[in-house]
Amino acid sequence: MSDIQAQFSVLKQTADAKVVDAIAHLIENGEDHELNRVNVLDFARQHGLDEEHTISTFLHSAPRTVRSRLERALSGLRRRAGGALEPEGAQAG
Repeated sequence: MSDIQAQFSVLKQTADAKVVDAIAHLIENGEDHELNRVNVLDFARQHGLDEEHTISTFLHSAPRTVRSRLERALSGLRRRAGGALEPEGAQAG
């Protein structure tokens, strides 16, 4: 098993396996321009995947530094939106 296959195997333990398989296929077979910048919502639609699961899987697969930047950016968006971007069932802070 290659290093990348091992990483995908671990990711499947914490994320949607269908999304992980679609990401793996993109990495293995995608053209450079497809890999350069991925619009996660378009990726989900093109592959018939749940958008929330796809976003979550991409975040889980991102390096920790990227994840923390994304989380800070989302937190800032939530503050500016007055809590309107809070997940369902969450109380605005």
